Amino acid sequence: MKNHELLDSIKEAMDDKQSEVEALEHRVRAAEEEFERTRENCQTQKVASNAQIERMEKELARMRSGLGESVQVMEQREMGVNIEYEQLTVRANALREELHTEIERMLNDIIKFKVHVQKSLEDYEGFVVEEVEEELGCDADDNEGEGYVDGGEVTGQMMMMTMMVDGEGKKDVAC
Repeated sequence: MKNHELLDSIKEAMDDKQSEVEALEHRVRAAEEEFERTRENCQTQKVASNAQIERMEKELARMRSGLGESVQVMEQREMGVNIEYEQLTVRANALREELHTEIERMLNDIIKFKVHVQKSLEDYEGFVVEEVEEELGCDADDNEGEGYVDGGEVTGQMMMMTMMVDGEGKKDVAC
C-alpha cells in the first residue's frame, strides 16, 4: 500500500502539475493573444506614421519648391525694377539735359532780343536828340538863351521828348 499511496500521491502531484501546466498554457495563449494584438496595433500605428511622414515630406518638398520659386520670382522682379530704375534715371538725365539746353537757348534768344531792343532804343534816342537839336537849332546864332549847353535847362518841348525816349527825365544833349 505504500506503493499505492505513493502512486496516488504521485498521481495527485501529476494532476496538480497538469493543472498548473494547463493554467500556464492558458496564460501563454492569453499572453500570445495580447502580444498579437499589441503587435497589430504597433504595425497599424507604424503604417499610419509612415503615411503621415510621407505626406509631411511631400508637403515639405512642395513648400521648398514654392519657396525656391518665390525667391527666384522676387530676384527676377528686383532685377526688373532695378533695370526700370536705371532706364528712368537715364531718361530723367536726358530730359534734364534737354531742358537745360532749351532754357539756355531761350535765354540766349531773350538776351539777343534785349540787346536788339536796347540798341534800337539807343538809336531812337540818338534820332530824337538829333531831331530836337535840329528843331531847336542848337547853333549859337539861333539859340541865344534858349536850349541848353552842357548841363543847362532843357526847354519844355525837348524835356518832353527826352522823357519819352528814356523814361528818366532829363538827358544831357550836346549841341
